[in-house]
Amino acid sequence: MKKMCLLFLVIFSFQQASNAQEKTNTINIHFDGKDYKNLELTIIMDGGSKKRFAGQSENRKDWTFSYPDSIYNMHKFMRIGVPSNVDTVCEEIEFKTIMTNSSSRGYNFKQGISNIKAVYLKSGINNNVPFTNDAGYGTVFKNRLFDEFFVETQSDQEFLSSIEKLFCGYSLFDGYNPNQLSYEDQLERYINLTKKYPDSYSLVQYLASCLTNYGSRSDVEKVYNCFSDSNKKSCWGKKIDGFIKNNHFSNSVLPVWDADRLEPILKDTSKYNLIVFSASWCAPCHKLIPVLKEVYKDLTGKLEIVYVSLDEPGTVEAWKVLMKKEQIPWRSVLAMKDVKGIKDKYTVQGIPFSLLVHPNGYTEIIDIRKNDDKDKLYRLVRQ
Repeated sequence: MKKMCLLFLVIFSFQQASNAQEKTNTINIHFDGKDYKNLELTIIMDGGSKKRFAGQSENRKDWTFSYPDSIYNMHKFMRIGVPSNVDTVCEEIEFKTIMTNSSSRGYNFKQGISNIKAVYLKSGINNNVPFTNDAGYGTVFKNRLFDEFFVETQSDQEFLSSIEKLFCGYSLFDGYNPNQLSYEDQLERYINLTKKYPDSYSLVQYLASCLTNYGSRSDVEKVYNCFSDSNKKSCWGKKIDGFIKNNHFSNSVLPVWDADRLEPILKDTSKYNLIVFSASWCAPCHKLIPVLKEVYKDLTGKLEIVYVSLDEPGTVEAWKVLMKKEQIPWRSVLAMKDVKGIKDKYTVQGIPFSLLVHPNGYTEIIDIRKNDDKDKLYRLVRQ
């Protein structure tokens, strides 16, 4: 009995010590010009799940939001708003700075204590905004109310960098390019913003999520080199560094789509190989098929093409139907047993996504939907 009591005390003491070591991050925001009865901090995690924390206030203007530090390095961004009764935040608070023409509804705060003063500007409504539940599915469309606030440039630098990141479309390139800037000008904007905020968690995390938007690994490296040493040592910094250095193809063995056997992704390494990551449910992937057929016909004997299907077990039959319907003449293998592992290994951040593997194993991203990339492919293979 004494031994059991002693064991209980040891376990209890260990749990108490662990709890005592858990650090808390705190966000203090003074809202000038509008007060609130209830506010909630929503933290969107890497992977899409959400953590919610109720705000605390005694005067409806000065609000404090606290959350455990242990989740900081695994989050993507945060939102603050009035909680609703349908598991969404439909009245959200947006912030803008003197550096931005538009406001942001997704942002990050620094670790530790963040102090923000926000001045009310206006309220508005956006129609038919999609919301998803914590599992990332079950989309509903609602009218989203928003309150816009101005924050001064002496505020939390992490917070400011996250707002400016969205304003300039950091690392998105043509995915957000309202001013129709050239690729080189967009790259220069991203480099300058990184130099301005070298310690920004928001920037390094976002770059790690958009690596394949860049034209080359060397362009990624130009941005990466502007981060502080501490940011380079973070989990996101290490992911970027691995992408920059990982320019030699590492083969994988996967099931063949139409037979009960395994094959390596690359079978003939003496030729150029175009690896195309695709899926049955991907509409842009379907549109790529005619272009791939053209390339296959023009470069037969000199270029090997192989599909890597990212279909899960539940949709792999649809992939097989697609292969038969389109009479695909090139090889196809299935990642269905480890889709996440394959995506992580080859840094597949969106599809369709293609890698060109040279005969010496050197690997580069290529998008044959772009004329310059398609011309480059023909030039390399035919030389």
